[in-house]
Amino acid sequence: MSDRPSRLAPASHVAAILLTRDSGGAFAAARCLAAATMPFDLVATDACAAVRTLRGCAGTTRVSRAAFDDPAGVLRDVLCALLEAHPRAVIVPSGMAATAHLAGLAPSLPPRQVFPLSPVGLVRELDDKWSFTARLERLGVSYPTSRLIAAPTDVANLDLAFPAVIKPLESEGSRGLQWVDTSAGLGDAVQRIAAAGLLPIMVQQHIEGSDLAVSGLAERGTIRAFLAHSPLGDGSFDYAQAPDAVEVARTVISATGFHGVFNMDFRREAATDKLFVLEVNPRLYASVHKDAYAGVNLVELGIRLARGEDFTAPAVGAQLILDMPARVRRLATAKGRAELSPGSRAAIRADLHDPVSTVVEGFEQRYRRARGGRRRPWQKLDNERRGWRRQPAR
Repeated sequence: MSDRPSRLAPASHVAAILLTRDSGGAFAAARCLAAATMPFDLVATDACAAVRTLRGCAGTTRVSRAAFDDPAGVLRDVLCALLEAHPRAVIVPSGMAATAHLAGLAPSLPPRQVFPLSPVGLVRELDDKWSFTARLERLGVSYPTSRLIAAPTDVANLDLAFPAVIKPLESEGSRGLQWVDTSAGLGDAVQRIAAAGLLPIMVQQHIEGSDLAVSGLAERGTIRAFLAHSPLGDGSFDYAQAPDAVEVARTVISATGFHGVFNMDFRREAATDKLFVLEVNPRLYASVHKDAYAGVNLVELGIRLARGEDFTAPAVGAQLILDMPARVRRLATAKGRAELSPGSRAAIRADLHDPVSTVVEGFEQRYRRARGGRRRPWQKLDNERRGWRRQPAR
């Protein structure tokens, strides 16, 4: 069942239909659309208040969560009606549920009105952390020693060095990640996970070093735009050149023929400088708006690619994009303001352009962290184990 759009923009002005099942990740994609001055209609299962209050949000359609489990039901009808009303709009999925569902629907929708997406089978293979490591193994790409645990008994005599990280095979936003120091600690954690009915999981050896990510837009195996950054502990991003990581990303994307936006996580070992691939997100990711502030708006470029428009990928120079609290602190002094990077300035302009949305997003984040809203299985487990989880050192 769906609601009628809350307000309408002229059909020729709506550039995108933002599709999401879980509102938390939709804010980043919506900020990218706002940065590109692309008005959008929102299709979501919940209130998505931070997204709805963006100036660029032209209308809202509410659908049930069950609509994402129906391969050819009400959600397809809703999207087709919106595409008919907005003939230049491109459907942009946010989150894995929306990405996989739209990838399945894509063959029956107008091709120039669907964001670049790989076939649903490939999307799910890359999203599954264990099947992705199998792909890396076949390609000869380095990744940390990883083991699949399908039952509590699989922990016995496990050939794995500690410390290690437990990872759900399919989860977003770091949900379910657990740090374990010993085999006994792993056994205890697996027992809890098994009791919650969340096996199988993957356990991966921790590599002491620094994090790195390569994000990009690929056109059927060819990377058309990319950028690399190192996440800092406070949520800031340090953008710099990382040619070795980009080359690994090209290898994986080319071998899979991937089509769409991706974010590939790496770990650079401190002792050897060796690069290890951790995982890949074959979808829009929660920091995609920061990449837009840095100068590469992958949502805008993806829409242009879907429409068949040509573009030249912008280059990103070395710069530090500060997280919001750090940006605010810099604004307090003339010296701090002068030291702000172009990307940090772009982030500030985005916050000021949509102040209501910025404030609402802050409250929504606190609400989600305080166990509010609908909790999915891994979120529920995370809540129950508060107080005994230790986070990996970064």
